[in-house]
Amino acid sequence: MTAIIKWSGHEARLLRQARRMSVREFAGHLGVNDAAVSNWERRGTQARLRYNTQQILDADLGQAPAEVQRRFVAALDAAGPPTVPAARQSDDQTVGKETLGTCSAARTRQLLDLMNAETPHPHYLAPTHATASLDGFIVSPSRVLVVQGPAGCGKTMFGRHAAAHLRGRADVQLHSAHAWGRRETDLAVEILRFGSCPAGPDALLTLESECGRLEQPMVVVVDAIGTHDELDGVAREIDRILRQVLDPRLRFLLLVRTPPGIDLSSHPVLAASTYESNPGGASSHGIDSWGLDDAAQVWDRSRSETAPAFRRLPKPIQELARLPLYLHLMLAADRDGPYPANPAMLLDFCSRAILRRTADDTPRQLDALTALAMSQLPDLTPGGPPPAGPREEEEEHPPLTRRNPGDRLDFAHDLMREYFLTRGAVRELVTANRAVELINFLNRLADAASASATARSVFGLLVHQLDAVERSVLVDAALSGAISTTTALPLLLESAMPGSGFTTAEVLRRCAQRCAQEDAPDLVHALMRNPAVIEALGGDFPRWLLGLLRRFRTAIWSDILTLIESRPDAALSQDLLGAAQFDNADEASFFARFCYLFAADELPPYADGLAGHSAWRVRAALADGLCDSRTRRTQHRQALMLALARDADYKVRAAAASAEPGLALELVGDENWHVRSCVLRGLMQGLTSTMTAGGGGTVEAVLAAIGADTSWRHAPFHSAVLANRLALAAGSHPSGPTEAALFGLLREIRTGWTSLPPAIHDQVIQHGHASTDPVARAEVLALDVHPPRETAELLGGDLRTRSSAYRRLRGARAVQVALDTTDLDHAIRVARAAASATLPLIEVGDPLIKAVGMAAVRAIKAAGDATVVVEMMSADWGRDQVVLAAEAGADVVLLIGPASVASVAAAVGAGRRLGVPIVLDVPPNVSSSWIRDMERAAVDGLAVTTNIDLGVGGVDPLAAARTLRAWTQLPVSVSGGFSPADNAALASPDWDILIVGRSVTEAVDPAAAAARFAQHVAAHHRGAR
Repeated sequence: MTAIIKWSGHEARLLRQARRMSVREFAGHLGVNDAAVSNWERRGTQARLRYNTQQILDADLGQAPAEVQRRFVAALDAAGPPTVPAARQSDDQTVGKETLGTCSAARTRQLLDLMNAETPHPHYLAPTHATASLDGFIVSPSRVLVVQGPAGCGKTMFGRHAAAHLRGRADVQLHSAHAWGRRETDLAVEILRFGSCPAGPDALLTLESECGRLEQPMVVVVDAIGTHDELDGVAREIDRILRQVLDPRLRFLLLVRTPPGIDLSSHPVLAASTYESNPGGASSHGIDSWGLDDAAQVWDRSRSETAPAFRRLPKPIQELARLPLYLHLMLAADRDGPYPANPAMLLDFCSRAILRRTADDTPRQLDALTALAMSQLPDLTPGGPPPAGPREEEEEHPPLTRRNPGDRLDFAHDLMREYFLTRGAVRELVTANRAVELINFLNRLADAASASATARSVFGLLVHQLDAVERSVLVDAALSGAISTTTALPLLLESAMPGSGFTTAEVLRRCAQRCAQEDAPDLVHALMRNPAVIEALGGDFPRWLLGLLRRFRTAIWSDILTLIESRPDAALSQDLLGAAQFDNADEASFFARFCYLFAADELPPYADGLAGHSAWRVRAALADGLCDSRTRRTQHRQALMLALARDADYKVRAAAASAEPGLALELVGDENWHVRSCVLRGLMQGLTSTMTAGGGGTVEAVLAAIGADTSWRHAPFHSAVLANRLALAAGSHPSGPTEAALFGLLREIRTGWTSLPPAIHDQVIQHGHASTDPVARAEVLALDVHPPRETAELLGGDLRTRSSAYRRLRGARAVQVALDTTDLDHAIRVARAAASATLPLIEVGDPLIKAVGMAAVRAIKAAGDATVVVEMMSADWGRDQVVLAAEAGADVVLLIGPASVASVAAAVGAGRRLGVPIVLDVPPNVSSSWIRDMERAAVDGLAVTTNIDLGVGGVDPLAAARTLRAWTQLPVSVSGGFSPADNAALASPDWDILIVGRSVTEAVDPAAAAARFAQHVAAHHRGAR
């Protein structure tokens, strides 16, 4: 047997794989925590295992069967030093043995050559912003990039572009969710199969092993995700893989068809691993139609000599040709026009032209393709069994189709399938004059469209075809009381194009009437996107619009703004002003915020009256409106802003301070600290966005004013932090203690939320090195280490991946020791005892914080290398609580107390900015809808906290946890006075993290109690396996 001089995570991984165990099975086998094994393997050769751990692994290897030992030695010899080799010098040259990555790259090249030979495409112009996101993604710690867009926008082509663009930097696999059909797909098996790698008895373990041998990142592209069910299935598989395969070189690119929009929050590890171009920004990246210049470039490069130049095409056709698929079909049709300006008719025109060149019997081919489409999408047909499609045994596939990997006939593009489906549907519905069936079909399609981009496309193409061939049936449907005002009717209006004939004045008036009578906000949004409603309602329009404004308030502000801006008309503005009731705060707030809409050069006459309105939010809205970039800078405006800056209500002054940097010098000396803080936040936001060193004269003048104002020497903590932060970011010398401000800037640099000019960045780093604050010094030292040092044993050192690391604790069976004591010295002893027993989570409880303050967190953090969870009360002030805890050294924040979705989202935002996962206490009467709201707010875990003082009258926390775990895939923590004697609780599958308190903190020998707890949990864990 080969002797192991020193074990690291690398050798531990090889031993686990030799035993053919999952992480959980191996941890249970050794009697250690799942998270500990995951952490060893993630850190590889950098993992410094304790002496007792080395002994456990030595003993396990020595007692292993001979077959396991042979596999281990072979793997150890084959792997060599577990470092990542340099990237290959050329695309055809590999380093060492073939890997999953190199085999995948070779197959992808073959597939691309085959695809390009079968269906050559005109010149492809990749969107620059999407390519930039791809470049940022490949060097980030994120594991998933989501690109979304409508049918025909070029998502599949972008996937192929990604394979070529990343060549030499990453290996790429190309998959299609459409090819998997409706069967349950094991994505790990598909990935291994693509790379010609046997899956073995456990595909996930095999994938994990193969990813350890990758020479460079491998991006798995999954295309053709067109429904929520398909997205849910793919996301569930990726979430499962990300929980097990921790190697960051395995990555995913998802190409998702929209609308409707996507929501990944129910897949927590995937959601936390998704790339954002800007921290806190959108987690998906859109591809849409080309701009006119790009479309012209592609058209003119690819057109035949007989085709007209792009700029000679009619304007409506140019607009349609911005969609890549339409442009390619028009080029393939190779006709000089005239092209129809209706999308469905354009598809019909191009299809007939293409078929006419290759088929003798075009009508028969059209009917055959229609039958094929209806047979492939039976759920989206009007009803009845679909007719038979083309015979599968035909040697050649007809134009507009291809043979899929299963050698079955398929359409070359989904949009063509949907067009031919609607062609058949129109023929069925119109020829039989089935008005009732049409309305039912529209209602059914609209319901399906809420979760399916395919159904959404079919709905739109159906409307376009009916508008061209049988417009009256659409008019009758829109006027019918049977059509749904929540789904079908709004979607019908949204499908209308400029020039659509079915949106008659009668239809628009009827829709407006239903808006006023029914609770149909989607219908309101859809109707306001059609400017023709103004003429349709005539003199009733102002009263109708203002009635909706009073009813839906700020929810329709953007719709009203778009509608009015689409028809700039002084008479319409005067009519609206004449009908407005300025004593109504909802109406007055709108006219205040968008005051620039109602005057050409000067402010509207009503602005002076609103500046003295009795409702403070109207005056605050006026401040926002006056600072809008579209409001002309006049003396009148300046006078009103000055009046608002001197308003009696501090909330109005705060609004003015946030919106108008020019008032900073006056308001930085305001009598209210909240107003002063708003001034500093506004200046900091402007300084960060422009990134100009020194920040300009305004910042320097404000900092000078702060230095000269003696009241700032006694500023509240949060205001002082903002002032010092502004000084640091502007390259000036802060006044007073800078620890909190310095920590915040350094932490945001680590998480990527803040980027400073090089000179300012270097100054901030120098301040960090010179600081006597251990937390600030730890931040600046962490910035000096690349890759990030493992500063938290359980969650890893890269703050950008902390959220996903915590979410992977689902099923970890970890123990969290709650230091619910008021004695700091005793708490430190217990924390050290828990760490020595490999209990990875230490909770600084509210009693200790109330007794000692946040210094308790710093002391516990300094006592060992545990992951510190800080319990903070008053979740409704969650953002401030998170900042306080993070500044003290918290790794995780547990928020206790009732909170709104908005306050939780604000706390999560602060957590992301500072690299701190957020766990939320669950209220007693929790519901599944509340859980979904919290998932969408992006919390990282949930906790069931039970007061042991309730005694036998308390509720069963495990029952509550069982319900929670059925509703969410987030890790669930449970407290309830548990002890090593609670065998049923320890063996229960209903918890992910068990919170223990007095059984350890009140033990005479905390170290023995902690060790006993660890042993009992491990024993039950092994038994469960």
